[in-house]
Amino acid sequence: SVEDFGFNIGDDSYWMSGYDEYHRGMSNRLDWYSSIRIDSPEALQKLKQWFYNHSDGSRHGGLANFSTGNVMRSDTVPSGTHEEGKAIILEWDHTSMHAMTFVGYDDEVRFDWNGDGEYTNDKDIDGDGEVTMADWEIGALIVANSYGLDWGDDGFMYMMYRLLAVRIDTDGGINGQRVFVTRAKEYEPTLTYRIELEHDTRDRLSLTAGVSSDPDASEPEHIIQPRVAHFQGGSHALLGAGNNDSMEVGIDVSPLLAHVESGEEAKFFLNVRSEGGSGRLLNFSVIDYGDGENETDGEADMDLETGHNWVSATVSLDFDEVKVDTGKLPQAEEGEAYAKRLRVDGGTEPFIWHADYRYTEESLDESYPEVTDRLDPDGDDDGTAEIELPFAFPFYGDTFTSLSVSSNGEMTFNHELPIIGFPPHARILPYSSDLSMYSSHEGLFYEETDSYVTIRWLASVYLDASAIVDCAVRLHDDGRIDMFYSSDTSGGQPFRSALEDGRGAEWINRVQYSSELAGGHAVRLTPEAPFPMGVQVTRSGLVRGTPAESGEWELPVQVTDARGVTHRKVLELNVK
Repeated sequence: SVEDFGFNIGDDSYWMSGYDEYHRGMSNRLDWYSSIRIDSPEALQKLKQWFYNHSDGSRHGGLANFSTGNVMRSDTVPSGTHEEGKAIILEWDHTSMHAMTFVGYDDEVRFDWNGDGEYTNDKDIDGDGEVTMADWEIGALIVANSYGLDWGDDGFMYMMYRLLAVRIDTDGGINGQRVFVTRAKEYEPTLTYRIELEHDTRDRLSLTAGVSSDPDASEPEHIIQPRVAHFQGGSHALLGAGNNDSMEVGIDVSPLLAHVESGEEAKFFLNVRSEGGSGRLLNFSVIDYGDGENETDGEADMDLETGHNWVSATVSLDFDEVKVDTGKLPQAEEGEAYAKRLRVDGGTEPFIWHADYRYTEESLDESYPEVTDRLDPDGDDDGTAEIELPFAFPFYGDTFTSLSVSSNGEMTFNHELPIIGFPPHARILPYSSDLSMYSSHEGLFYEETDSYVTIRWLASVYLDASAIVDCAVRLHDDGRIDMFYSSDTSGGQPFRSALEDGRGAEWINRVQYSSELAGGHAVRLTPEAPFPMGVQVTRSGLVRGTPAESGEWELPVQVTDARGVTHRKVLELNVK
């Protein structure tokens, strides 16, 4: 919050210190997040519905975020028309560099784009031979910026609908022709870490949490990667430029409770990874909020060596376990509608369910794919390119026929426009970082066959053209995912590598630093136990759908309660 973090502190390198401040921030959580391509009237209508009532009948509507450049060209709404004299954006700068928010819309705002003295939405004014939203002169979204009351009209401006339908690099639209939407949730953590440390180069520092159900273990069985201090923040000390004091931080590790039993001892791990600079771990403790507030000190007071610095604390936790209470599912019939409500025992409402797909990981002994056919992203920095897949690709329980490839080492799967609401944001991140394509030989590349597609990134780290990134992802039609890293990738660069389903499920690659890629690296990820086609698990805990194929199936489901406690169970489903 502004109360904890401060406002207008005058130093954009500042990081907050104080466990209590971080702990209060842990309650500010997203239920889910999604992106949607917004370049058609149908998608715009769905966004309007989101503004009005979150697309689900809620009393309050939502907001949508987007990114683009600064305002390149603006004017005022013409005299004699609705909202006359108000500021209206006609074109953004052609390079994305700033995030803003859409807060509403007005279908009556208009501007004579082609100067013919008329306001139309049914004429081809851009000369491409068809009438699309890019030809609209009537209707605008309302933009809220962070530049204060002096920007536009008290911090707001209109933006013509047509800018949703044009590219940023050629016509000054919005980045990727996409908006991003989120839903918040009520949440209180059950298990946290309190960490105090010093370090003089925070973008060479990363924190990882883990657990083993064996209190005598020397390494974790399961790990999670908090989004706090993961090779980020620039080349500064932890608290920012010129401030070498220690920083105290709190991280929520409640997801680790899925791997331990209440009342049983378990060993909790913290890895402070340092890839340069110097630092010291001063304090580390585990705090259990399952029954009051109980804090257990772990190993600490140690200089940080280059590489991995593992410490641990052995704790017996007392928390309200949540259990999937459904046994074997009733038999289903191929081609017939099926529905079964899942049951839960214990925990704190509300509960959120999802199909808990997991991936097995193995090293891959294949040559690096030297893909050379270029994609056409809408910018060399923060650009995206759209791909239509030659097959339906299964990923975390959904199937996808298209995706967006970001120049920043990421790819996002595109849902068809949903009937109600927005679907979660499913992503594959082989080398997520701030990347750019400085030279002519760099770019995004694509190869397609009947059974797989390959996407390759050849780029440089932003503001460092000498730091080369050369990686690729291959998607197989059966759901396998191959990640390749060329030996040409420069050492000494941090990145994030993961699979994300947008609901909280993810696979984390333990390779997250380019020095580990020396000599090249490749990994294959194979999905475990897929659902039968046509069957899904809803957030409310309903197994439903129309099975498209018979057989004996194992359905991994997971429930999460309001305090982040989870339980996973594999259910059997027989489809006749």
